[in-house]
Amino acid sequence: MSKQDRDPEGGKSPCPPAAEVQDSGTPDALAEQRDPRTSESKAAARALARHRRSEIRNSLGATTSGLLRISARLIGDRGEDGPLGIAAYSSYGTEPSTDSLIAALLGLGHRVLLPRIAGSDPQDRRLEWVGIRPGTEYTVNERGIREPQGPDAGLAGVDIVLVPALAVTVAGDRLGQGGGFYDRALAQVPRFVDHGPLLVAVVYAHEVLEAPTWPTEPHDIRMDAILTVE
Repeated sequence: MSKQDRDPEGGKSPCPPAAEVQDSGTPDALAEQRDPRTSESKAAARALARHRRSEIRNSLGATTSGLLRISARLIGDRGEDGPLGIAAYSSYGTEPSTDSLIAALLGLGHRVLLPRIAGSDPQDRRLEWVGIRPGTEYTVNERGIREPQGPDAGLAGVDIVLVPALAVTVAGDRLGQGGGFYDRALAQVPRFVDHGPLLVAVVYAHEVLEAPTWPTEPHDIRMDAILTVE
């Protein structure tokens, strides 16, 4: 299957293996060495992406069909069947909605985890992952994002991680919101080619690009696949 083939129901074939991108240090350490022009270029790309999202009139959501099609092709190659462990996220603002997707995954019997921001020290802020079910309680953080309450389960044993993005290239280069939370969290798990979780960026169809319009850096975690919302 070609790397350029698009799934007709919103999935996209796998990007080149994330293991091809070598980690040269932690995101925080590399940020201190970053050329200010890199930060400015990324900020400009984020501002443009957010502006384009603000012009979307309809609230579109990710669907299970594209995601499960991706998992059937890729996770299925490992000989796994039965319920999957899927780390999703609570969408907010102009992001593609994940609400219906999360409800559908739970209804199909999959294990679903959602992230929350932990740590009061700005230098120690990180993502934790909480398994959810219909009765799970939530709070809303300072960013306006719903966060589940419960013990941190981590990403051990997770098959798929859905990753929010403002844009992504067909090669898997992701433009995030700028907080570095996902790059730090995903740097701690094996790549998919090393039997780690499949990393799936979730974006609108127009946000899938042939090449990045922002500077890429060694610590940026590359995605394995793309789930698009048309």
